[in-house]
Amino acid sequence: MEPQEGLTPWRSASAQVLVSNLDSLELEPDDLHHLQRVLRLREGDEVCATNGQGGWQSCAFLGTQQLEPLAEQHQELPPKYLVTVGFAVVKGERPELIVQKLTELGVDQIWPFT
Repeated sequence: MEPQEGLTPWRSASAQVLVSNLDSLELEPDDLHHLQRVLRLREGDEVCATNGQGGWQSCAFLGTQQLEPLAEQHQELPPKYLVTVGFAVVKGERPELIVQKLTELGVDQIWPFT
């Protein structure tokens, strides 16, 4: 599967999975179930394995607890600047929705003001 134009390979993979070690690429049983039964991946589909600390690797799904590496490992550098957003918590509003959306956008720090 070729990466979509303009996207890095980890953003264009059909699925992403968290692994404890990028050197072994072994799936937990729950992750295997999710890839097979929920996402319905087939053998050979591309999966992006990440260690949750900025490291990632494009892999092929084999239908087993083992992933096959397709490319070399990559390490994302931490951002040069942190993004901090403060917002006023207003009576009747749903601050958890604001926090959810800011988190989805990649904000580093969220400061609710009361």
